[in-house]
Amino acid sequence: DGDGKAVVVELLDVDAPRKVFALGESSEFPGDGRPAGMVIGFAKSADRGALGLSLDTYDAERLHVVGIREGLAQQYNETALPGAKIEIGDYVVAVNGASKDALEMLRLLREEQDIRVTIRRPLEWTVTLQKDLFAPSFGVKVGWHAESKSLIVIDRAHGVLEQWNKANPGKQVLLHDRITSVNGLGGDPAQMLEIIKREKQCVLRLSRPRPVE
Repeated sequence: DGDGKAVVVELLDVDAPRKVFALGESSEFPGDGRPAGMVIGFAKSADRGALGLSLDTYDAERLHVVGIREGLAQQYNETALPGAKIEIGDYVVAVNGASKDALEMLRLLREEQDIRVTIRRPLEWTVTLQKDLFAPSFGVKVGWHAESKSLIVIDRAHGVLEQWNKANPGKQVLLHDRITSVNGLGGDPAQMLEIIKREKQCVLRLSRPRPVE
């Protein structure tokens, strides 16, 4: 028919992948609820050829969902169970088997008619950094572009962040992690960077794709 379609193919749990039941058969997810991610199949049509996802490609390895507008993704969200909806802040980590290449995944999303998209929820945590006489810099280089709503870590140097990583092995800041807010301000990378430069203490909210074992 003329309508595009979208359906969950698989839920991705932290412990193990689980095949999902058909949408509408149950009001709850199996196991402990909210999955670490999901695989969604989209079938475009002549009338519905756009997914309607605004995606940030800056880190070159994955796509960060920064907006959802009219299209197949929005149509999918209208009928998906709450824990399986696509959300702003999610990551697209694979498209039709292609991964770790943001531009190739973006090309496939635009050009292919039948698409299998692997989405991961964000793993989020908070880091508090304090400058002092011996460490006057946070020691992090960040970047972004027009579509970005966050700052992307592109390099690390000697400084406060290096000290944080050594002291907090479970909350290390790694390359390509995203800073989604600074001292409570989010969504504006330029302003966030100004706060990092200006303030002696910064509380950073960070994000990366949740792991799936």
